[in-house]
Formats: sequence, structure tokens, C-alpha cells
Amino acid sequence: AAARIASSDEDDASSNGDDEDSLDFDPSYYDNTDEDMLDGASADCRSQPQHQEYETLSVPQVEQLLNEAVEAACSALELRPATARRLLIAYNWNLAALETEWRRDRRAVMQKARILPPDPCVSGAQRPPLGAPMPKPQVMQPGIACQICCLPTSPNVTVKGLACGHVFCTDCWQAYVATQLQASKADVQCMERDCALLATDDLVLACLTDPAVRRRFHEVSFRAQISSHPQLAFCTRSDCTGVLRAKQRDARLVVCAQCKSAFCFACGLDYHAPTDCALIKRWLLKCRDDSETANYISAHTKDCPKCGVCIEKNGGCNHMQCFKCRFDFCWVCLGDWRQHGKDFYECSKYKENPSMLSEAAAGAQAREALRKYLHYFTRWDNHGKSLRLEADALKKIRDRIEERVMLSEGTWIDWQYLIVAAEMLRRCRYTLQYTYPYAYFLPKGHVRKELFEYQQVSLS
Repeated sequence: AAARIASSDEDDASSNGDDEDSLDFDPSYYDNTDEDMLDGASADCRSQPQHQEYETLSVPQVEQLLNEAVEAACSALELRPATARRLLIAYNWNLAALETEWRRDRRAVMQKARILPPDPCVSGAQRPPLGAPMPKPQVMQPGIACQICCLPTSPNVTVKGLACGHVFCTDCWQAYVATQLQASKADVQCMERDCALLATDDLVLACLTDPAVRRRFHEVSFRAQISSHPQLAFCTRSDCTGVLRAKQRDARLVVCAQCKSAFCFACGLDYHAPTDCALIKRWLLKCRDDSETANYISAHTKDCPKCGVCIEKNGGCNHMQCFKCRFDFCWVCLGDWRQHGKDFYECSKYKENPSMLSEAAAGAQAREALRKYLHYFTRWDNHGKSLRLEADALKKIRDRIEERVMLSEGTWIDWQYLIVAAEMLRRCRYTLQYTYPYAYFLPKGHVRKELFEYQQVSLS
């Protein structure tokens, strides 16, 4: 018999899909579907029942919206704009919650925003009273040296620090900020080890002299503010600058009015009803990584009983020889081939070996997990391929209609039913594709499973 050594992954993790987390499906999720969302049509969205729940804003409009929120916080809390912006980010731009906490304990608010260090790091003499104003970034007195380059303050060396007391020169600040911006990090943390305080925008901008670095900081900071805002989300298309605003960050379908891209407002992925955001992320990760490679190895390979190398049987009888140690053994019972007696080519032995039984059970479980995954992934993948083919077919239909119209064989309206039918079929297939991740993670015996799979098969 032929045998070959199979490459093995030490991670034998297999997914049984029996996790019950996040399986509650909201039936109203489908109600958020606009007629022209998935095909990016340019029809007026105001005719849709959900049009008032979100809108597409330009960058200047978003900047004005954020600045108005900062001005309101400055007026209500009597703060500088940079400090107010940092506090709003910490409280997810909820001014009402910020005001409530501010009246209760200003110091705790500043600590949550990482403007002040925790109480154990601040002495009683340094601790500000509840009514004290917010600390400002201070230019340190002459004689204090930068804690990075050790240069003392001078007319050419300015040292600045946060409320923690750690001070650094402007050159070190600028080099540090430039490095952070290369990684698209907007939060500029204190450079002292184990210090978590954040610098406000005014301190950062005061240290930046390079116009390119300043522009980059504004860009990264702007994106970070939008990411922290529960009602705002950037369009997922890389070349689009549109920002969508909704009443709340729900898992609902939205369409950018600038580029017509459709996506889920909550997670930014493609529209994925009935699968929720958490499950679709798990499914896509499972499809991307090689977690099923370990399942395949467990289901189709066995370890050599002598040296332990992973071996795959690719044909022939049960007589196996390890290519590494040349040990001859039986593929069925993994026993020494020389001790098989007369039953060389049909293993009829039965010995109750607990370790062998546990290995067999693990192999059977891995095979079942692999079979389940391939069942759902194959159908998921086939629908995705069909959608791409149907997009080409829709283009051909449009071309044929134009040809007929040019030949005076009816008007565009006369042939419109073909486009409507093709688009309806495409949308149905799109929704059906995302039922397979949902079904995969649906636990066995779930109250919905039998009916759900019955409807799924009927639509397939």
C-alpha cells in the first residue's frame, strides 16, 4: 500500500458550530432593505420608508457637526476646545452623559479621558479640587531637561509635558507623533513607559512644525473622531469620502449617496441579513484562515504508532509503512503488522483500548465537523460565484435591450420587466447566500433550525 507523510498543523481545533451566542435574529432586520440599495441605483431614496433614519454627509458637513458638539461642550462645561473634544471622545459624544458625570466628579471624568493620572499616582497636594479648571499643557521652566534626549531647556529647546509631570522637548514630541501617524494612531500617548495619559490636540499641534505632518494629524484625528461617534460611519469604499449618519449604530443596510456602495452600518461589512455582525465576522475569519486544515488532517490522517509522524493513506490495503521510521503497521488498528497473524489484509482484531477509543472518537468528531463546514461553505461559495455571473448576465440584458430599442422593437419601458426580474433574483440569491453562515452556527436542536433549513432548501 502507498502512504505518504502529510504536513500537519499542531492546532487540532475543530469547530462544531454549537455556539449559541448572538443567534437571536431580529425579524425587522429585513424591513430596513431599500429597493435600490443592493444594485446602487440612483433612484431617490426619499421614496423609501426608512429614508429618514440615515443620511450621507460630506467631510465639511461632518466637521461642522463635530465642531458644533465641541462648542456646546465648551459652553456647558467651560472648557477649552481641545479638552472638550477629548472628553466627548471618551464619552462617545454623549454630551448629556458627560455633563451628568462632570457635575458628579470632575476628576473621575478627566481620569476616564486619560487627561489626569489615576489617584494613586497623584499626591494629595497635586490633586485638584472638584471645582478646579482643567489642566493646561504647560511650557516647563528653564533648567528642566527632556526625558528622552536629556537636553535642558534653552531658547532653542522648549520642553512640554502633561498632567503626569513627564516632560519632553518639542523635537522629541514631533518625532514621536510622526511615528504614531505612520501607524494611523490618533491618540498620542505620553512617551514615559507605563504612562497612559493622552495629549490633547492643542499640545500636539504646538509641537508640529512640518506642514505635511500637521495635515496627516488632522486626517487621522478626524477619522478617529468619526470612529468614536456612534452615529457616524465612513463609507466603506476606499476612494469615497462620504460619511453616513444614522440615529443609532444598528445592524441595518445603508447606501452611500455619493458612490452608491451598500454595507452594514454597524460593522461596515457587506449587508449580511439574517446573519448578525458577530457571526458573519466569525464566519469570514473561518473562511480566511486555515482552521479547517487541522480538521482535514484529523479526519484523513493518522499518526505513526512508533515515531508519531502524521501519515495520510492515499490508496491500497491496510498495510502501511512509515516513510520516516520504516515501521510496518495496520492502518485500522495501528498495531504491528508482523503480529497480525493470518489476517494480513483484513483487520478482524478487537481489543478495547481506551486511548484508541478516544482517538477514534476524536477523529470521528473531526470528520463530522469538516463535513458540516464543507456543506455550508460549498453552498455559500457557489452562491457568491453565481452572483458574479448574474452581474455579467444583467449587463448583457441591458445591452440587448438597448439594441432592441435602437431597432424600434419596443421602448425601454417595455423591456424594463427583464431588468426588474433579474435584479429581484439577484437580491434573493444575495440574501440566500448569507443564510448559510447563520445555519452553520445554529445549534443542533435549536427551535428554529428545522423550519429554517426547510425554508432554506425550498428557496435553494
